[in-house]
Amino acid sequence: MYHLEAEIREQPLTVKRSFDRIISHSETIKDLFNDDRDIFIIGSGSSYHSALFLSSILDSLSIFNKPMPSSLFNDMLESSEYRDGLVIAFSQSGESSDVIASAKAAKNRNFKLVSITNGEINTLAHMSDHNLSYNVGEEIAITATKSFTGSLIASLAIYSSISGLDINIAGLSASIDGLIAKSASMSLDFSFKKAIFLGSGIFNVSAMEGALKLRETAGIDAEGFPFREYQHGYIETLDDQTLVVCISDVPSDKIRTYTSKFLLVDTVGSDLISGLDDPLLRAIADIIPLQILALRSAIARNIDPDHPKKLTKVVK
Repeated sequence: MYHLEAEIREQPLTVKRSFDRIISHSETIKDLFNDDRDIFIIGSGSSYHSALFLSSILDSLSIFNKPMPSSLFNDMLESSEYRDGLVIAFSQSGESSDVIASAKAAKNRNFKLVSITNGEINTLAHMSDHNLSYNVGEEIAITATKSFTGSLIASLAIYSSISGLDINIAGLSASIDGLIAKSASMSLDFSFKKAIFLGSGIFNVSAMEGALKLRETAGIDAEGFPFREYQHGYIETLDDQTLVVCISDVPSDKIRTYTSKFLLVDTVGSDLISGLDDPLLRAIADIIPLQILALRSAIARNIDPDHPKKLTKVVK
């Protein structure tokens, strides 16, 4: 078994463990959001998608914030007068050079720094005023799977801490377990040349992450869009060599005109149903079929899914 597959299969357990670990910091988390301060949420690659997920959660609580890629944060800060705010930095390793450079710049402007990382012993955690470690264990495959869902679980724990609402983590764990089994046997023609992932609202994070996983693992050109946004120009390059992955919705008649290749996730006509009601939980569960799509696409192309040729686990 490839490391990537083994790590995907760990997630029913890691989501529960991560939530319990982060929710133990509930009082500290609530205190961070008591002050009226500018909030920036940063990350790179999958960690930027984690930043977008947390941003959407804070928006739902009417907490104004700005998510952005770590590589853009420094330039923004240098051209502004922002100071004394809060930066929440996602980094699975805690060693990404872009995130660390942004964290240093933020500290120089007297920002409070909160890091969300897999482990506690890393450069970013050491620099931080507070570190929230979701601790899913070592991840050997280059492509992030359990560490990505771990970071989303950290955001759920933040949401629960601020809102006081309970989170059905047991239900999410069971849903992930079921989706792993269903996705492993899903019927799909893997001859597609490129892919588009569509998801709106919180499911756009799932779409963006699914596209990145396929690009990283199987070397296939893939992009993620909101459903309606895709029809504003981007649809021009859609053809029958394109797989369209639809998350929590169905493709429009216009999209169906140009391709016959579809994968439906958690929507009408799909076998890949999460069985969950909460959109936040569904958006996390729906990541699982996309991870397995990337794994199976790589194997179908005789590509080692654990070791993409041009990638390293940490971008220095």
